[in-house]
Amino acid sequence: MYNAGGRSAPLFSMKHVTIRHVAKRAGVSTATVSHVLNRTGRVSERTRGMVMATIRKLRYVPNLHARNLARASSRTLGMIVSDIENPFFPEVIKGFERRAREQGYDVILSDTNYNPALLKPVGHLARANCLASAIQLPLSPTAR
Repeated sequence: MYNAGGRSAPLFSMKHVTIRHVAKRAGVSTATVSHVLNRTGRVSERTRGMVMATIRKLRYVPNLHARNLARASSRTLGMIVSDIENPFFPEVIKGFERRAREQGYDVILSDTNYNPALLKPVGHLARANCLASAIQLPLSPTAR
């Protein structure tokens, strides 16, 4: 990763390379970097190649959280289960996650442990993370 001093940093450093870092190093505007990343706008092949080389060199990874907030949506689905230790759920979770990945979605999982009071904070987290959608499996052991 790139840091302010221009030196390489460990792969999992807490310093996050931004499009500003990429733009500065490549000698282009942040708008140009954005156009290259999103495949929008008119960018010459030479400039596109230079920006992509800089992205690889700096190990730039787009901040999906920021992207999701800007778009007010994501390619992430939520799954809320009532008891992750219930033997019924692992196959359901695996099937849901497999199908979601086939469609280009990631999945986050939350366990309420049959506590309805946990649904509100989980719902808040789903909205805060701009989930595309969420599914809730039965809340109580007797729910059908």
